[in-house]
Amino acid sequence: MRFGDTKNSIIERRVCTDSSARRSTLVSTLKGFVQTFLSRPSTTVIAAVRDPSHETSQGLASLPVGAGSKIITIKLDSSVASDAADAVATLQKEHGIEALDIVIANAGINIGGTSIRQTTAANTLEHFKVNTIAPVLLFQATADLLQASKTGNPRFIAISTLIGSIATMDALVALKFPNTASPYGGSKTALNWFVRRLHFEEPWLTSFVFHPGLVETDLAAASVAGTGVALKDLGAITVDMSVAGMVKTIDSATRDISGTFQNYDGAVNPW
Repeated sequence: MRFGDTKNSIIERRVCTDSSARRSTLVSTLKGFVQTFLSRPSTTVIAAVRDPSHETSQGLASLPVGAGSKIITIKLDSSVASDAADAVATLQKEHGIEALDIVIANAGINIGGTSIRQTTAANTLEHFKVNTIAPVLLFQATADLLQASKTGNPRFIAISTLIGSIATMDALVALKFPNTASPYGGSKTALNWFVRRLHFEEPWLTSFVFHPGLVETDLAAASVAGTGVALKDLGAITVDMSVAGMVKTIDSATRDISGTFQNYDGAVNPW
């Protein structure tokens, strides 16, 4: 998500959510972010999607819009290394975007999960390309615009997962959740390292990762299939609850929470 300012020095929020993975598992969350920020006044929401012509992407334009707000949809395929830089160039040249206040790296995949013994090199590379490398490239592409923010508090946030927490692995295994975690979990652990490292390398930036919660989706249901454990027994929440909690933290986020692993509800998770 990205916020910035207009040429006449009036602060205009620009929010950009990136859900550009080839098989994104976070479409519902993307829509929730867009809907929340777009309903606010004087907010430009930039939605980076793999295919702007897809009906799901087109449907974002029909969401309620706050006074003076608008949505810009741009192409960004997380599996293409040059797409983040190309997307930012388009924002600058065609839409006059000069600064960003918040960037949320929301894209992610979780496909072909299995045991480490059965994990293939090809699937591991695919997960690291989308879940780890793409957010790093997104930061690199947007860093100058974030640093140009007039808010004094630019923020870079990546959506991670508790499955990427090494410290929580024992507890998750005890719950038999998820049924399989490789290579998805490892790719998110690597993402956590990069975003935490940003906190130390970029002292002007507030950077952190989110566990969005165990959200009631078909993907989550598949993760517990065959374990005898129901999602509701694990405290699964709705997409609306997840987004509302994360937005509350994003709105108030400062360097005080930078470099942390935030839970959707404001708690802090162990690495």
